[in-house]
Amino acid sequence: LIATSRDTGEIELGLWPYERLNIVVNEGDMEKYIEVQLESSAKFRWLLGTHRDVHKEIVAGVTKKADGIFLLAQLHMNSLEAVHRVTDLHRALDKLPSTLDATYDEAMSWIRNKDRKLAYRVISWLVRAIRPMTICDLQCALVVEGGMTATDTDDLHDEASLTSICVGLCYNGSHPYLFLSLLIPFV
Repeated sequence: LIATSRDTGEIELGLWPYERLNIVVNEGDMEKYIEVQLESSAKFRWLLGTHRDVHKEIVAGVTKKADGIFLLAQLHMNSLEAVHRVTDLHRALDKLPSTLDATYDEAMSWIRNKDRKLAYRVISWLVRAIRPMTICDLQCALVVEGGMTATDTDDLHDEASLTSICVGLCYNGSHPYLFLSLLIPFV
């Protein structure tokens, strides 16, 4: 069994009797990761096609703020992708949080009030599920209400909505399963 963790008090105490291997992120690896994110996003491709100078600024800014934490870099890239103008992108880069806790707080503030209840339900199902959930599992879980005897496909939420309302806190990668980007501290 392999467990990965950051050096935090409670978690570190729980893992103390076990062998440890400290992994340090190479800055070049982080930069490459950010470059791939830039190239794989249609929005970033458009932006970088018209403003090449912004490319280096994004790579340098996100690399610095992520401080070797790929998850933090991913969340920062998600937040930058939501920006619509280059002027706003410069501001957003300057305001990127430097810690996971601050990034969690910011991500939760991004969830619009009308979507907050659904976003919490999505995250709650993913955190409390006894096995990894597929998008279909999650769609069905969210539609079921007390006293129901049948469901209608018209009541299902679409996949893009379920992942986008969680503003990067969950994702559906190349696997058929949904994943939380991180262990949400408030659930």
